[in-house]
Amino acid sequence: MSLLLTGRRSPQLQSHRSNVVNIETLLPRLTELFGAQVIRILAVLVLFVGWLIARMATLLSGFLTFAGQLALGIIVFGVGLFLVNLASQTIRASRGHQAGILATAARIGILVLSTAVALREMGIANEIIEIAFGLMLGSVAVAAAIAFGLGGREVAAKQAEAWRESLR
Repeated sequence: MSLLLTGRRSPQLQSHRSNVVNIETLLPRLTELFGAQVIRILAVLVLFVGWLIARMATLLSGFLTFAGQLALGIIVFGVGLFLVNLASQTIRASRGHQAGILATAARIGILVLSTAVALREMGIANEIIEIAFGLMLGSVAVAAAIAFGLGGREVAAKQAEAWRESLR
């Protein structure tokens, strides 16, 4: 068989020339027929691998960005928890009037604020956090206005009466 592929012809095979495959003429013909196809397939394969590497780099970059934001959010929340305990212990240690209620109020306020800041650093629900803080600030302002209005009703009535008398 090796004699057939090398191109050397034995005397016995001289009579069977039609059955002999000459490797010297076969390879160039195969290269002509299939070489362009193989090059195209390799080019497509190289392009696909390049695209795949680019996609993997994009995914990895996004994952690392999110992991960094998550780690920063956890650190911010941890600092918030530390500050919650510190403020609560400091207020309770003052032994002032209503220290327990003030410590609980400070604890809740700092915890809500640190949770919101941590979620914002993580990039989670930014719009919801902004709306919630706006509503909380608005409700505190309305509550203060109502409390001031109800508490100062008599003073406001006296002032309104004095203005009315001055206009007459």
